[in-house]
Amino acid sequence: MLSTRMDGRCGIASYTKYLNDELGKLGVDINPIFVEPYRRDPLYYLRLAIRMGKMCDIAHIQFAYPFLGRLGPMTGIYIPLFYAFIWMLSHLFSFRVMTTMHNIWEERNPPKFRRLGSIYTSIVNKCVFRFSSCLIVLSESARDMLLRQGVSESKILVIPHGSKRPSLKVKKDCKVKIGLDPNKTVVTIFGYVKREKGHDLLVEAGRYIGNGAVLLIAGDDRAHDLKERKGYLEELKVVATDRTIFCGFVEENEVPLVLNATDIMVLPYREVRQSGVLNWSLAYKIPTITSDLPYFREIQRKYSCIRLFESGNVHSLVGAIRAVLNDEKLRGAMSRACEGYAEKNSFERAARATTSTYMTSLRR
Repeated sequence: MLSTRMDGRCGIASYTKYLNDELGKLGVDINPIFVEPYRRDPLYYLRLAIRMGKMCDIAHIQFAYPFLGRLGPMTGIYIPLFYAFIWMLSHLFSFRVMTTMHNIWEERNPPKFRRLGSIYTSIVNKCVFRFSSCLIVLSESARDMLLRQGVSESKILVIPHGSKRPSLKVKKDCKVKIGLDPNKTVVTIFGYVKREKGHDLLVEAGRYIGNGAVLLIAGDDRAHDLKERKGYLEELKVVATDRTIFCGFVEENEVPLVLNATDIMVLPYREVRQSGVLNWSLAYKIPTITSDLPYFREIQRKYSCIRLFESGNVHSLVGAIRAVLNDEKLRGAMSRACEGYAEKNSFERAARATTSTYMTSLRR
């Protein structure tokens, strides 16, 4: 299975680690292969394909565009080369190629390089779609994106993102351990700091939610696109109130502390395909507020466990935070509703569905 290195700094790698742990319990022999994103050497990606082909019945790729090369602003530049080569190897050595799509570009909403974006997106996506025998997505909204791009429904399988069993601790104790006032309500946004995740909306909303709460920005910017991302992070620090705390990157062993210390989680994303942070938050029974993007609407429709606000609208976000902040009964109801989600979206279930997919593919 191909993913980035499982060092706690990548959400996809963490997902892969938890999934692999459960697959191992079911008797699946997993050979992890780690990819270094943004490499400019095409031979590196050919060697990766050869390594996968030599040791597997199924080459399962945990996919994100940046994992497979970069040239200037163009991420995923070696996707066509990698996928065409591994497809050829799959015919020579009789193995299957499966891809879990952790993010999906669309021609109508291409990446930064707008003039060539639609054409480039079309070429890259067609290679992934054509050369994979199965495309696994983590939500129905992601499946709909693939269908809009002409992928056959028979090739797509929805296996919801698993949630890890929580390590629950006393909330006030956890607040003290990470340096927070135990008597304050902690409103958290967790994950890498970038404009698409709407940190600026929450920082602005923080001006209007009262002195009894603090905002916790738990995460830093990624190493790539450093200048752009650091500029955004510095902008946030300039405009934030003194009730906003930037704690930087959270090491994997400290994640339970931060989640247990959190009273309300806010995910004001401008873009989303699926969210590992949402799965963590609901597993820890944290009342969670999200933007009303299709993926989040899907979760709310199925489980009634989150509060939606109008995407991009600060006033709507402030209203949602105040409603949850000032209503203890509502917070309790939201926490209880999380239990149904966590039960039906565990990594154990995801592993069983993945194993079934492997067996079905090998019988074909």
